[in-house]
Amino acid sequence: MKSVDLALIAAGAGTYLLRYLPMAGSRFLVRLPDTSPLYRVLQAMGPAAITSLAVVCLVALPAGHGWSPVSLAAVMAGVLSVFAVHRRTGNLAVVTLVPALVYGMVFSLASWLPGG
Repeated sequence: MKSVDLALIAAGAGTYLLRYLPMAGSRFLVRLPDTSPLYRVLQAMGPAAITSLAVVCLVALPAGHGWSPVSLAAVMAGVLSVFAVHRRTGNLAVVTLVPALVYGMVFSLASWLPGG
């Protein structure tokens, strides 16, 4: 497995944990005042995680896989799945995890195609 692929997997897992861990401690979060700096940081982690995942995917494309049709399809599938999963579930942890899996699955499926 290429180091770029490992970096993408690590980024996906890290962004998922960044959103899951605050949700796991939500009982503690409810007791924090809305003006608390910790509360505000934890609330901002979800959108920050999704944004960081998107940036990692886009920045890694030229060095890792090039701007091939498969790469563009993976990015588009990931972006579309963000909107679809958010609309369906509203759960930011799932919205972070599913597009990362979709992105990886597009590359996996492409390798099964003739010439892939």
